[in-house]
Order: sequence, then C-alpha cells, then structure tokens
Amino acid sequence: MRPLIQCAFSAALRVVAATGLVLLAMTGICAEAQAPKSPKGIASLPPVEDSPIYCAAVSRGVEHGEVLKKFCEWALSLNERLPNILSEQKTSRFVEVRDKQYRARDSVTANVSYENGEVRYSDVRVNGKAIKGSIEHTGGTWSTGEYGTDIEALFVLEQKFEMSFLKIDNDQYKGALVFQQTITQDDNRSWELRYGKDLSEKTLFPGFTTRIWLDPTNARLLHMEKETAEMDKKFPIRFVEKLTTYADTPLGDGTSFILPIECVTINCEAEGKKHCTLNDLTFSHWRKFGAAHRIVTEPTGQQ
Repeated sequence: MRPLIQCAFSAALRVVAATGLVLLAMTGICAEAQAPKSPKGIASLPPVEDSPIYCAAVSRGVEHGEVLKKFCEWALSLNERLPNILSEQKTSRFVEVRDKQYRARDSVTANVSYENGEVRYSDVRVNGKAIKGSIEHTGGTWSTGEYGTDIEALFVLEQKFEMSFLKIDNDQYKGALVFQQTITQDDNRSWELRYGKDLSEKTLFPGFTTRIWLDPTNARLLHMEKETAEMDKKFPIRFVEKLTTYADTPLGDGTSFILPIECVTINCEAEGKKHCTLNDLTFSHWRKFGAAHRIVTEPTGQQ
C-alpha cells in the first residue's frame, strides 16, 4: 500500500476562529516524518499499478461509472504526475456580522512552491505587511496547501465509503456529472478537525459528504464540495464546508495541469450555520520551476 506522504498536497487546512485554533487536516500526509496523532489518521492509497483494478471496483454499478473510473485512475496517479510548480496565493478573510453577511477582516498573501512533495511559503504578508515566521503565524483564519489531498482522500483504502451518481448539473457547470461520496464518522480516516491549542486541544473525525463535478468528455475535475455531516455535540465547531474550483491551468511553458484556482472555506461555531468565518483563497500565476532567459543584442557602435 502507498502511504499518503506528499506534504505538498494539502498537508493541512487550518482555520483559526476568534475563540481558538481549528485544524482541518488530512492526517497521515507526512507519515514518514511525523506519526499521526490518532490511529484513525492512518491513510494509504492503492499502488498506482493497481489503480485500474481498484477503480473498476469503485465505479462498478455506478451510473456513468466509466467517467468515474477514468477520474479515479487520474487521481491515484496525481502525486507522480504533478510537476514542481510555483504559485501566488491570496486569502481574503471575513467574519460573519449578521446572518450570512460578512465583514472583511484582512488579507494574507504568500508565494507558494511545490517541490518534490513539499510545500514552502515565502514572502508572507498580512495586509501587505511582511511578518516573521510562516503562514501559521498570521493569526485569525488561515489555510495551507489545498493542492490535491482532498482528491486523493476520496480513495483512501482504510476508509469505507459509498459512491453514487447524483445528477447532471444544469447550472454553473452545465452538463457536468456530479458524483457523491458519503463517509460516516466511524469510517472517517482522512479528515480531522482540531480546536484549541496545546493541552486544551480537542479533535474530531466527523462524518462528511463530498461531491465532485466531472467533465463527461474527459473526466476532468471541475469542482469539489466537502461538508461535515455527523458532528459530536460537545465539539466546539458545528459545521465546516469547503468549496474548491479547479481548472486546466497553463504553466508558462506550453503545458498545463488540473489545479485549484479558488477555495472557499466556511467554518461555523453555532447550529444553523451561524457565527461563521469565511476564507476566500485564490491562486494565480501557476508556473513550473525554471528560469526565463532573454538575450538582448545591441547594435555595434560606429567607430
């Protein structure tokens, strides 16, 4: 079995609410470097060479299963195919002031690089002002590394799930095939929520639902929505939703890759999706590692 060790692929989505730290994490991502805190966090993927058999089993009996199978095989080869890339990231952070009305809090910008399975952040700024430390030290609500773990998490071996065809989208992603995956709290091995810090930290593996929008012609991922379902009543967070939009993105050298272009995360501390914070994370200027060369020839002066 292939462990999920690619830290660059969304090692963690972290959200800090006004009352404390909330961590939404794919645990086990850095299994070789740091053991997961809970046995439930152990997560592995089928070997790439076994993906045709595995994906055939996952899609068997599902309407439009041939599209789902093709997407599954792409997802399981994602880590091996993703090149070393750079991006500019901006997070606009908001706090709910009344029902579904948000006030801007601040913005965080950073340069992000993915190189050989690791994500690095540089030139981190809050409202344009450089800070000391990494993106974790920006305070407020922050998130890191939404690159691909959510995609791979759909097919974690240790996680029982149900995958079904939901509908054909007639709205924003007109014609896209929408598939839904449901995972119970007992079966969750991939999504962990943490609240508080140090000795006061509380953790939860919630039940959740994931929906994916796939292009029916080539099985490309267009959009993903992930939201909590089963939540322990004693846990301080009542609801989390994550909406990620993907696109076939040029990398500046004539090639392209399916990458996230926007991710909106909503985190609520009260029933009825109230007392929420919202992060709007956008990515721009995706490009491969490399240097641009320019040769300037000046005319020789007259003697």
